Amino acid sequence: MSRADDLARLRDEMSALREARFTFVRDVKSFVAGLLGSFRSAHAEMADRTRGERTAFVSRLRATVADLRRQFADENAAAHRAWWGGRGDG
Repeated sequence: MSRADDLARLRDEMSALREARFTFVRDVKSFVAGLLGSFRSAHAEMADRTRGERTAFVSRLRATVADLRRQFADENAAAHRAWWGGRGDG
């Protein structure tokens, strides 16, 4: 083989490797785009589900706190009546 043949072969190999690299990068970009799409979809679904769970939790918490406040007010009123004996001095 001559030097010209070696250089032509080297050029062809470099060209083939460049094309392989471009194909690889394109495939990786496509794969990552697919992963990101799946991630976004899963994230949105998870956010919707947890939003509902948080809303339900806060609703139950508010009801519990309101009930506890009512019980405390009733106990406080009963203690007031017991202490003052219904005289209304307090």
